[in-house]
Amino acid sequence: MLIQVARMGIKSKILAQDAVYHPQLMELAKKDAEGVYLTFGYTDKETPAYKKFAEAYKKFGDPGAYSAYAYDSAVAYLKAVKAAGSTDPDKVKAELMKLDFAGASKQIKYKENGDSGSNYVIQVVKDGKFENFWNPENGQLYKK
Repeated sequence: MLIQVARMGIKSKILAQDAVYHPQLMELAKKDAEGVYLTFGYTDKETPAYKKFAEAYKKFGDPGAYSAYAYDSAVAYLKAVKAAGSTDPDKVKAELMKLDFAGASKQIKYKENGDSGSNYVIQVVKDGKFENFWNPENGQLYKK
């Protein structure tokens, strides 16, 4: 779509959702991805948990938009099954609700409603890379 927007001469700002957050965006859209804003759950890529995940993931290529989240979901489920000693959904859920560990994407600690919470940020494509732009949790622009 970004290539089509450029071909049509549309000059408006573009705000996309989290599915756009993928390393292939710049490979496919190239210069037409520049300046595109998008939302995505914030992941601190400097944490030991993320670095360990990213290193292990390298054999598959660059992590995609949901790779760290999918990994954390699988780890959480397996931890809960192990703690429950069962795959019974009620027992697994009870153990999931007790979890509190540093995941690749964020701290994994489920709220009473089952949500694990995310701090969504707005990113912008700048010089062919995703950059954090605005943090809606605190209303602050990221500064470089």
